[in-house]
Amino acid sequence: MKRKCILATGIMVMLMAFGGCGTAQDAGDGSAQIPIDEAAEKDTGQQGLSEAGETDVSPIPEPDAPQESSVEKTEEAMIIGGKVRDVMEDSFVISRVQYMDSDNTMVLIPEEGSPEEELVTVRCTGSTVFEHWLIQGGGAGIDMREATFADIQEGGGLEAEGYFDGEEFMASKVIIETYE
Repeated sequence: MKRKCILATGIMVMLMAFGGCGTAQDAGDGSAQIPIDEAAEKDTGQQGLSEAGETDVSPIPEPDAPQESSVEKTEEAMIIGGKVRDVMEDSFVISRVQYMDSDNTMVLIPEEGSPEEELVTVRCTGSTVFEHWLIQGGGAGIDMREATFADIQEGGGLEAEGYFDGEEFMASKVIIETYE
């Protein structure tokens, strides 16, 4: 009986290690852009067969959306991350994290001033939500608390959720990350 308990405990520990315990929130890894709603991208058209047997793509009609062709505005929600290079009155500049491989497991934060460095201006509005995450043990424990724009410091890491409006990133949420 004792052997069965030890075996069952060992199996449970392995399952928890491989699957995660499910109680910690995902902190991310200082990632670059990650589309939040990928399902919407995939469902941009409906396919059907015409009488000739050809595949025919009909776009899903959008409800009276204004079409702006002169200004490039991408309102697809995404997350970008990086290291803060400069803080201004209502915005800040980050050196954006770059991925080194196709499965986004290795990241690169370019050295300040290097040709690989991609600087992005992140603009905050009155409705931008700020959080401060204290990440312990490589993500094993995360203490979250409210923050303000004043908590953003040069050299610190953060993630911003929002969309690109031309060259600027409009943030709806900013997560300031501190690792211990």
